[in-house]
Amino acid sequence: MDCVSIVLEELKILYIGQSLDLYWTCNLVCPSVGEHLKSVDNKTGGIFRMLLRLMEATSLSTNKPDLRCLIILLGRHFGIRDDYQNLRSNDYARQKGFCEDLDEGKYSLPIIHALHSLSEDQGMVLRNMLAQRRVNGKSSLEHKQLILQLMEQSGSLNYTLAALRQLQSEIDKEVEAIEQESGFRNDALKGLLYKLYV
Repeated sequence: MDCVSIVLEELKILYIGQSLDLYWTCNLVCPSVGEHLKSVDNKTGGIFRMLLRLMEATSLSTNKPDLRCLIILLGRHFGIRDDYQNLRSNDYARQKGFCEDLDEGKYSLPIIHALHSLSEDQGMVLRNMLAQRRVNGKSSLEHKQLILQLMEQSGSLNYTLAALRQLQSEIDKEVEAIEQESGFRNDALKGLLYKLYV
């Protein structure tokens, strides 16, 4: 397959993932964790997958280790990490604004977990704040603080951190397996990954 076809095919998949994200946000529909991960695989993972496919298509090497699993894990880690850092990192707050993702109203993993874990009353409060954001165009500081409090109470931030650490462990195992298969140590990749780990 030629490079242009690869780019077009992966962009189509990326836009499908993005359209799901927009549909859920605009219609206030909370996806399941599985649906969310599929969207992440299509969006963030799609960029990684496109790069992998382009490298494979242009590589002259006959020894090409299977990197698809690693790419899926990296895409998920990158997407979920970005959402988590948006809620927890002071550096992100300085660069993008305090809990800027809450202004967008997107259903990140912590929000999805909270909506599925909170009591009915607390879940209704969270849904109403998400709906109010849509009316106002952004979330107020007070709403953001309350949403964070609800995510803390529901264990959603800890759940997301545990999911990230599980992904990190799986990425490390996958890199190790690829190194053994290829006979090549990739300390540069490992160093980069450790800088991204939470």
